[in-house]
Amino acid sequence: MHAEIMDRLRRAAAAYDYPAVTYDFGQDCERRHRSMSSVEAEIRGALLSPNIDEVRNGLSNVLYWGFYRSPGRRAHYLRQFQEEIKEHQLQAAGRLFHRLTGPGLRPIKDLGLPVFSQVSFLSKVRMFLDPTNYAVLDSKIAGVLTDPRIPLGLKVYPTAIPDTADNERAYARWCRLCRLLAQSALPAPARAVDVERAIFHLAEHGKHDLCVALLQAELTASSTL
Repeated sequence: MHAEIMDRLRRAAAAYDYPAVTYDFGQDCERRHRSMSSVEAEIRGALLSPNIDEVRNGLSNVLYWGFYRSPGRRAHYLRQFQEEIKEHQLQAAGRLFHRLTGPGLRPIKDLGLPVFSQVSFLSKVRMFLDPTNYAVLDSKIAGVLTDPRIPLGLKVYPTAIPDTADNERAYARWCRLCRLLAQSALPAPARAVDVERAIFHLAEHGKHDLCVALLQAELTASSTL
């Protein structure tokens, strides 16, 4: 990959500035973290806890963080999740999160968790469970991945990214592409999520063609996607 392109990706990864926040549901207050690694550790720890109240808090924080820049939607979906979630679903989620392998979007969806039905938030759960190998695929990223120059096979609707078999395969390809870019362009120990956040940051700042160029460079170099 061209050195200049790699440098742009490294700088974008370092510049990622989505708010590093969670919510302390016991103390009823927001927590601001010094880094996303701290957010990851808190949410992953809750999702993998044997305590179903912690699993509930972990899933709630996936929503709190993911909807942070849309406070009205955040309040609505958090309330919906917390009112509709059932104890048996949390127990099943806790068991699944410990044995989940591969992209894992369909097994998470099959839990029937309120709000967690589309690729955007299913992939956020997968990312928090294993940020080294898995990334988020939300609407901002989808805007890049549906460019005809990036043939991953992703299909989206105006307001959703449905969890279809084709989109599961596209998500798996996206995560593999992120892992490959992390290995080839970022300093160790880079992870899939670090590449995704770099692409997110660039897309958010109107650098669509640069995002495409970065992904095309790795697609050209790899024959395994």
